[in-house]
Order: sequence, then C-alpha cells, then structure tokens
Amino acid sequence: MLKPLRRKNVIKITMWVLLATFVIWGAQSAVVTNRNYAGIIFGKKVSTQEYVHNYNAILNHAKMIYGDQLSKIQNFLNLRSQAWDRLILLYYAKKRMIRASNKEVVERIASMPSFQSSGSFDQRAYDYIVQNIFAVSPRDFEESVREDIIISKLIDSIQKDISLTEEEIENAYKIKNEKADVSYVLITPGSFRKDVSADEAELLPFYDSNKERFKTPERINVLYLKIPFDEKAPAEKEKAKNQAQGINDYLNIGDDFQALAKQHNLSIQETGPFYFTEPISQIGLSYPFTMTAFGLTKEKPNALVEEKDAFYVIRLKEKIAPFIPSFEEVKEIVKEALINKKAGELAKASAQNYAQLLKTGKDTLENLSKQVNVNINEIKDITRGSSAQGEGLSEEFDNACFSIKEKEFAGPVASEKGFAILRLDKLKPVDKELFEKEKLSFKSALLEEKKKNVFIDWFAKIKEKAALKIGTAAN
Repeated sequence: MLKPLRRKNVIKITMWVLLATFVIWGAQSAVVTNRNYAGIIFGKKVSTQEYVHNYNAILNHAKMIYGDQLSKIQNFLNLRSQAWDRLILLYYAKKRMIRASNKEVVERIASMPSFQSSGSFDQRAYDYIVQNIFAVSPRDFEESVREDIIISKLIDSIQKDISLTEEEIENAYKIKNEKADVSYVLITPGSFRKDVSADEAELLPFYDSNKERFKTPERINVLYLKIPFDEKAPAEKEKAKNQAQGINDYLNIGDDFQALAKQHNLSIQETGPFYFTEPISQIGLSYPFTMTAFGLTKEKPNALVEEKDAFYVIRLKEKIAPFIPSFEEVKEIVKEALINKKAGELAKASAQNYAQLLKTGKDTLENLSKQVNVNINEIKDITRGSSAQGEGLSEEFDNACFSIKEKEFAGPVASEKGFAILRLDKLKPVDKELFEKEKLSFKSALLEEKKKNVFIDWFAKIKEKAALKIGTAAN
C-alpha cells in the first residue's frame, strides 16, 4: 500500500505514540463474542473484525515497548479495555474529520527504532517484525500506524491551548520544594486501653452497627504446576519457560489440565484459599503469583507466572466472595474493635485538650511530653507528601506543617498510630537562584502533567458519551 516506504530509506524523524497514555484509561474488561459485532459505541455497532484490528494494534504497541518482558505484565495492562478506548478515540476523531496522509505514515514508520539499522529504515527488519512478531499484514500494520497518528492529532488538538501562568509555576515549585523542620508528640490510643472496657451487652449492638468492618476480604484458590529452574543457568530457564508457555497455550485452546500435567510428568498442586495479603501455602509471599491469581476469571481461568526460581502455570479453581461472619464467629474480634474505638475516642479528646493548651500558650511541647510520658519526635527537611514515608503519618500532617508560622502549633492530626500535635520549628523557603536555574525543566514537566490531567478529564466525558456496550450488553 505505502510504496515509498518499501522502495527507499526515509530520513529519521522523532515521532512516536505513547502507549503509557492508554494504560491509564479504562478499567472495564471486554470479551469479544462470536456474534457479528463486538460492541456499540456512540450508538454504532463495532464489528468483531474492527475490534480485533484495534486489539492487535494495542498489543503490538506493548510488544514494542516491553519486548520480552510483556508476558510478565500483560495481565495487568488490560489490553482489551485499551482497544475499546482506542476505538472511542478513533470514532471521535472521525467526527472531527481528522486524517493522516500516506507521507505521515511513511515518516512515522521509518522513524520507529524497531525498524532502524545504522540510522536508516531497514526493509528486511520491517518485513520480518511485522509478519513474524506482530503477526499482521503490512497493510494492516500501516493502517494501525495511520490511526495512531490520527489519535496523536486529536490529543494535540485537545491540549494545544493549555499553558501555565508564572504564578502557577511558582506555586507548584514552592509546594514541591519548600521544606520545614518540625517537632511533634503522638497521643496513641494504646495508652488509654487500660481505661476502657467492653461489656458483654455492648458487643452485639456494636457488631450490628458495624457489620461491614468485619467483612472478610475476597479469597482465591488456584491449582498450579511448578516448573523449577536454576536461575544461574540461562539455558535451563529458557527450557522451563518454553515448557510452561506450551502448557499454558494448550490450556488456552481447551486442553485438559490433568492430562497436560501427566504428559509433562508434573503434579498439580493446590494453594488452598488465601487472601491477597497473606503468604501462600508452599510458596510464601509472592507478588507476581498473587497479582496474577487474583486477575483470573471464568473467561480467562489460567495464566503464566514467573518467579526467580520457577515458572508456574496456574488455573482458577474457585473465588470465595467477601462475606460477613456471624457474631459468634468474630465475637473476640468485635470486642477488640470496640475497645480500640473507645481508646481512640479518649486519645482524640485528650489530644484536642493538649493542643488547645499549646495554641493558647498555657503549656509547652516539652512539658507536655513529660506530663503524658511521650517522646518529642523531630523531622528535618519535611516536604509536602514526605512525612508518610516510614513515619506512619499522613498528608494531613504535611499540610498542617505548612499552614502555620514558626513556633506555632497545629493539630491534633490523625495518623496510623494516633493523634499528632506538631510545632513548626523552622520554615525553609525555596532557593530563588535554584528556582531560576530549574525553572525551564520544571515548567516543562508541570505543563506535561497539566496536559495529561486535562486529557484524562476530557476523555472521561467522551467515554461517557460513547455509552460503550460490550458483548451481550450490546444487544
């Protein structure tokens, strides 16, 4: 179709479509049925062929960006949803009569690093990658690139008038770089537990009023085959990977799990029901295994997991929905929760009283620490958003630090461990010389962030107007 591309090399130009933009969109999954259309957007039917074309385009973007690592993270990218987002953008761009010329397509493809050799377009690399890695025809790939350009133009049209005022830049820089030294004391509920109790008559009413607090998290139970390897032996790892991928591929086309296990001399093991945050029997804490397992569905019941010393082929056995246990089952937990609640209320009231004394100048932080036998904690060079890291505090704590003048008090501020009363010891304004030096790069990053946020808000509205219906919902 695009003969100039296939006849000669084209000068490299810096153009590319960001897959990362697609990743932040959509959260709903999609299942393409065997009907003659896959869904409906803007009141129009989307053919299965058109949906598959867009899914392949998204998948090939991911292949170019993630390469061999794609198999490890593909379950988390929600490619099906991204394909619907892409279709919505293309349908909207069509309404706006946005187009891309053959010349633009040629230049875009010629600039892609995957097809470059010694700074020029490599026809052999192009033919091989498109047909063997992307598994699409050159025409189909070139049309997907044309669509990428159209989407880029649409996004540019949404973002072109976005700018920043000097005040926005200065305020944003100040928020990010202003620092402070603070001292604080923490009034904890634990110190008040001795002063409270939970009577038998209080427990059932508390349970009845707070049942959601005692709901169990979702649990999952999966079957799995473990294919170990020596991480120091690349050939052994590659062999294990190929074996695991082969089993998973056969499962995808409907082969029997038990038969496959027997064929490969492997035994099927079972995790037993486990929560998202707990160790798995015989495996332990494994983020890749847990994340993949909880992503399994009836429509996609199996997947491949890579760990440092083994590949796992996992298959969903059951999902156990969250439920509220009976009062008798959680009676002791209810009692602890009620005691903690009462202790928390006493701690908060006490902290409010102490804070009032400090703010009116009737006491000092040093005297307070002695009276209630708590330590004075110090944080140097705190910035907004930094205190929660390792301190068990909160964003509210950070904001309180910058809402007062030096030697003034703020709080009490709720945190993970209790209620903090803080004093601003020293405010450290931004370095004006450093600001001028960093201004251009900071402005560029801030502008990109603003553009991204504007686009996200815009697309949310467009997606709502598209009234996407998928699969059986499209009837």
